[in-house]
Amino acid sequence: MLKELKEFLAEFSFLRPADIKALVSACSVQRFNKGTTILKSGDIDRNMYLVVKGVTRTYVVREDGEERTVFLASAGAGFGSSKTIYKDLPSNENVMALENCMVLVWDFPAFKKACENQPNLYRLYSTMLERSFIEAVERLEFHSVLNPDQRYEYLLKERPEILERVPLKYVASYIGITPVSLSRLRARLVRPK
Repeated sequence: MLKELKEFLAEFSFLRPADIKALVSACSVQRFNKGTTILKSGDIDRNMYLVVKGVTRTYVVREDGEERTVFLASAGAGFGSSKTIYKDLPSNENVMALENCMVLVWDFPAFKKACENQPNLYRLYSTMLERSFIEAVERLEFHSVLNPDQRYEYLLKERPEILERVPLKYVASYIGITPVSLSRLRARLVRPK
């Protein structure tokens, strides 16, 4: 079994060997080169993804053609189209690999079926769903409560790897400002007060 999958599952001590075997049967490891589109708006993709290595960018394209970054996922973060997985509707999001990426990919219907017969897998699903809910609330607060300066400061403190690895135009889009405004904000924060 993949070393990274073992590391990910290690924190869930309630999983037994049979649970892990069932989980692995619904999972594959995929690699995506930098610049590859992993998920495209309009697709029906019933997979759940977990970034093992690399960084991905989830974005939507507004009616005026502007791309708006809504999530930047690095190792340990999951992504997928909730509209497709839970509502069987086409995705409205695009996901692109910003670096060469390794991701764990779970066929969601197969995973849900495995959960029916494996109570510990259902517990894993419940735990992961709770985490996703908390992350969604935190992202909502990030985008609706914090101003751009606070968003950038949050990234500096909580997710510095994003600022080191993601092109500034995507960081600017993520915090809701133009790249020029981001340059000014960075200069302002560096200057001694």
